[in-house]
This record gives sequence, C-alpha cells and structure tokens, in this order.
Amino acid sequence: MKIQKIFAVAALPAMALAFSCSKEEAADKRDQFVETYSAALNVTTTGNTVLVSDTVAVSIAKSGEENFSAQVNFSIQSFAVSLELTTNSVFWHHAAGKSNVFKIPEIPAKISGATAGTVKGIPLGATGYHGSFGYDSEGAQKLNLRVSGSLTPVPNMVIPITVTISGAVQK
Repeated sequence: MKIQKIFAVAALPAMALAFSCSKEEAADKRDQFVETYSAALNVTTTGNTVLVSDTVAVSIAKSGEENFSAQVNFSIQSFAVSLELTTNSVFWHHAAGKSNVFKIPEIPAKISGATAGTVKGIPLGATGYHGSFGYDSEGAQKLNLRVSGSLTPVPNMVIPITVTISGAVQK
C-alpha cells in the first residue's frame, strides 16, 4: 500500500508538467485583418446628397484586447476630415473562424486635428451590427462599416453625414 502511494505522488509532477506543456497560446484572430486597405468610401448628407464618393486608404489596427480601430481620412470641400473608428462588442463567427462583426460607439470627428462633431455606428442592413470583416468567395478580405453623425467645420455650420465603407478590400 505504501509503495502505491509513493508511485502516485511521484506521478503527479509529471502529469502537471505534461498538461502545462500541452497548452498552446491562442492565436489572435484579429491579426488576419490588421492592414492598410484601399476601400470604397461614400459620404452622404441629408436627403442622400453625395458629398464624397471615392476610394481611400483605411488603416486597421488592433485596439485593446478584443477591438479594432479604423483610421479613415477624407475631405469635404476644403475641410479635411479624420475619423478614428474604435470598435467595441467584437463577436467572432466561430464556425467560419475567419470573420467577425462589431459595433462602433460614438466617437469624435476631427477637422484639421480639432474635434468638430461626432459620429456613431449605425446598423448595416437588417443587422444590429455597425461593421464586419470577412472574405469574399475568391478569398479577398471584405470590410464593411457605417457611421452617422454631424460635422461642425465652422461655428453655426452643421453638416449631417453618413459614412459608408464597403467592398472587397485590396492590399
């Protein structure tokens, strides 16, 4: 009986070592989407009047432990607009393993580096999400996001805007 206890006690450290060595570091699924993309940008105002329809560079970076930030810059007439769209509530489609959807909280919009209004995410189509990453049928990365708000480039001037970025993104 004493010998069995000795073997059992001797086996415990070996089992603990085997379990600790077999644990793998989980890959950060966001890494596949972190890049600077060329994407279709559409900016509209009240009545869907088109203010900007262009292809712009969109820089995607990791933000915090689970989120993304998308840096978007464009011009409305002579006003250079900058948006840093930080996401929250990122949900991965675990079945596909390669896509996610996210929400965008209210964030400041900047003109020439100064806060000049705010935008917040609005739903894409029928979903409650404001953005998504994924792949198209040919394996190209897709980015979709949508925000709405207003800009105040000069005092007493308010420009309502809706910003949509969509399409298969090309590196």
